Amino acid sequence: MFSPAGGRVMCIGDAIAEDGSPSKDWMDVVGERFGKTVFPVTGDVSDNLQGMDRKLDMVFFSMCGDYAAMASSMNRWFGLVGKGGVACGPQYDEDQYPATTDAINDIFGRDKISRGKHINKTSYWQVIKD
Repeated sequence: MFSPAGGRVMCIGDAIAEDGSPSKDWMDVVGERFGKTVFPVTGDVSDNLQGMDRKLDMVFFSMCGDYAAMASSMNRWFGLVGKGGVACGPQYDEDQYPATTDAINDIFGRDKISRGKHINKTSYWQVIKD
């Protein structure tokens, strides 16, 4: 689904360890794609993407928090995703992450959210940009 150049995936949230470096677990999964097509994100949009030359293909939100912070972050990052790109994450669970789930529903619209179909009771969600 990504462009022939391989796309760019921004991982927002637990890709970063407490010391500010990419976490070991995240690096194990990403492997050789680190810094080529997959990037960990620290800070906010304005801290990372000044002078960005093209739209993003995917933003993976692996984070949770209060409603205002989540809604603001999701809204800003999704604005940088190109047509056909994806916003997604693993925290769509009203019982465990109520504020995050509310923000996802309000920002993207419940009718546009797809849920994971291959795992029973998954909290994975995704939205494809029109």
